[in-house]
Amino acid sequence: MTLSRLHHQILGVSCVLLSIGATPANQNLSPQATYKTQPRPACVTPVKSSEPVVELLTHGCRLDPDIQRGVQFQHDFYQQYLGYEFSRDLVVRIRIFKNADTYRSFIDAHYPHIPKTWIGVYLAGVNEILVSLEKDEDAFYKNIFHETSHLLLTDKVKNCPNWLNEGLAEYFEYMNMGENEVNVEPQTVKDNRIKHWQNNQKLPNLLTSI
Repeated sequence: MTLSRLHHQILGVSCVLLSIGATPANQNLSPQATYKTQPRPACVTPVKSSEPVVELLTHGCRLDPDIQRGVQFQHDFYQQYLGYEFSRDLVVRIRIFKNADTYRSFIDAHYPHIPKTWIGVYLAGVNEILVSLEKDEDAFYKNIFHETSHLLLTDKVKNCPNWLNEGLAEYFEYMNMGENEVNVEPQTVKDNRIKHWQNNQKLPNLLTSI
């Protein structure tokens, strides 16, 4: 991927994400995808589909979250809108802990440099996501899909600008996992913030902000 092509793709996806502020609440800008839910055992390693391969590593919990469809949705988004050609050996490896204490113990033992306030992390060095099972199911999935975006993006772009890396990760936090489809919901808080800036003529300059 050339730098020029990447810049065009970054500008394109930025326009898509920023345009959400002018989109009605019941309209989706995200690609619509439908994936059938398949029952699986409690601990699965690995779970394979056409693309990508997803490995769920569970620590002391009997949860098999239905995240395959969500990861596939993100994978399709990167291919369709950013022109990504993922590595053939791409694996989305997610290590899930039963609670914050077991997650924190593992972090302290193996990665003590990671801030204690982080509730999830993508470890680029070992290409692995670490998360804890949350009482709030929505927060749990937001955490997983946020970190998965980091993993997918850095498969090809190792030094991605932070505004884009985190912006896309936060975008995917609002994925709605329906029974038969996955879509991305509008972010009303950020929508209102952008509209406030627009009404007060205080919109940041995109070119100087990046």
